[in-house]
Amino acid sequence: MKKKLTYIILLCLFLFPMVGNAEAKRIAGENRYETSVLLAQEAYTSPRYVLLAGGESYVDAIAGGVLGYHLEAPLIFVSKHSIPTVVSDALAQWDPDYVILLGGENSISHKVEKELREKYSIKRLAGANRYETAEHVNAFATLYGANSEQDVLVDGQVLADSLIAAPFAAQQEGVLHLYSDTSEMPKWIVGGKNRVPIDPSVARFAGDNRYHTSAVLATEAFMDATDVILANGENPVDALSAVNLANLLKAPILYVKRDTITQDVYQFIQGRNVYLVGGSASIGRRVEDQVNGIHSPNEGGDVLILMYHHIGHPNAAKYNVSSEEFRHHLQVLYDQKYLPVPVSDYVNGTIDLPRGYTPYVITFDDGSANNFWMFDDGTIEPNSGVGVLMDFAETHPGFHPHATFFVNKNSFGQPEFLNQKIEYLYANGMELGNHSYTHPHFSVVGPEETTKELATLSSYIESYDAMPYPLKYIATPFGDQPPSSWNYVLKEGSFDDHGYYHDAIFYTAEKIAKSPYDRAFDAGRIYRMGIGAPYTVTIEELLEKYTTRSTRYYSDGNVNTVTIPKAFADSIQTRNNESIVFVEEE
Repeated sequence: MKKKLTYIILLCLFLFPMVGNAEAKRIAGENRYETSVLLAQEAYTSPRYVLLAGGESYVDAIAGGVLGYHLEAPLIFVSKHSIPTVVSDALAQWDPDYVILLGGENSISHKVEKELREKYSIKRLAGANRYETAEHVNAFATLYGANSEQDVLVDGQVLADSLIAAPFAAQQEGVLHLYSDTSEMPKWIVGGKNRVPIDPSVARFAGDNRYHTSAVLATEAFMDATDVILANGENPVDALSAVNLANLLKAPILYVKRDTITQDVYQFIQGRNVYLVGGSASIGRRVEDQVNGIHSPNEGGDVLILMYHHIGHPNAAKYNVSSEEFRHHLQVLYDQKYLPVPVSDYVNGTIDLPRGYTPYVITFDDGSANNFWMFDDGTIEPNSGVGVLMDFAETHPGFHPHATFFVNKNSFGQPEFLNQKIEYLYANGMELGNHSYTHPHFSVVGPEETTKELATLSSYIESYDAMPYPLKYIATPFGDQPPSSWNYVLKEGSFDDHGYYHDAIFYTAEKIAKSPYDRAFDAGRIYRMGIGAPYTVTIEELLEKYTTRSTRYYSDGNVNTVTIPKAFADSIQTRNNESIVFVEEE
């Protein structure tokens, strides 16, 4: 069947190094009305007052965000001639004592006011223009604790400056004035001298543009903030309703473009909780990725497959990793946004990880007792391989204990528990693989004995009731690679009426594995990297040596697409009729 290929160009050029925050939270509705309600509901549960601003002409509501702080009231948008259903539902849920309309009938019509009066007590704060309306709002705010001497002045013609100034004025317990020729000397100014030409002795927050100004204000006035709100600076209407969240969190609002975040804004958000206001049309995936500290996808990149043997064996001279070291390996990988995936997902090209994360595969050889030990009461030794994996999964969100154990005849050293262990492994995302019955050198014993070894081990393991399906994978003992003239027996064969068929064959070599979407991927020859003595390389050294930004696999978060840089176009293959998406190199 011909595969469907959809080619999409995504520009993902990041300008700054990735520094991770907690994952940003996006608050977005289908339109500005729903977005304003969602932001209000994030901040308020049962407010006594609700402020309504005109969704088509919202300049009358510039000072409303500060009033919202003093009244502990949400500010949401309403259409000039109608009340959106999402707004009606929110008002019904809150059932406020008063609904306050900000602005005259050019913002909110008499028709809407009349409809609201049927259910709520209404007050309208309005003047002949935005300047008078702001002063009516400020006067009302002083009745509820606002200090008129803690005043902030902005240019009423520049909405962007006004919206970032509102959370600052609120935190000063003050009011927000709009500049005019009759303006008196304020305590603070937000905006440049060309916009507000007031005495330079007044404290001023201003930058080269609205993005820089938002960063200057945040840096100088909100350094203790643990949260930050990002809004689109090209169309900052969402920032007006974002003041709901800003007031609650005592957080600044900073501006980004849809696909660009300036360096000073990026630096300020580091180590803080970030909220994105508006949908992808306001703040695109490119900015969201950068805020979350993840790179653009590359599903044609290499995949690390680790090979372990003993975990915490007290007397093992070779191939031993302490349980503490194993935990350290998992932690280093987790911190660098690596997550384990099942062998089957890797082999079949069905890797399903969050966007920006890198898959790796955990394997264990020999089925030693220290890989999986059970006490008599059925509990698991916490320092065994399985014990460490399960504990790590419980304490690290997003981590699943996927691992494959390639076993021999004395699997895990406790035959009385083997059926129980098999059931536990498969129930928790782990599985078994074929490592031969007695662990010989295949190239020494020859094809007939190799076939016997593989069929005998397969028959032995598959005889247990807990096995959900036949063994599908093989790892050769000692990493042995038999001659090509007879290595077909590694894939399939039979002995004593028991057949086996392996979907993938794993060897050992100092090589990183190919992406399953790379044309060079060969399920009959997959390489793993040993870790633990005599492999002296540390996990940090291994990552530094074998994984680079340009060759590392990064998930696109969508199992139905394969996303790659354009440079990988000639080397990619689809596996399950996925669509192909191209991105530009970072």
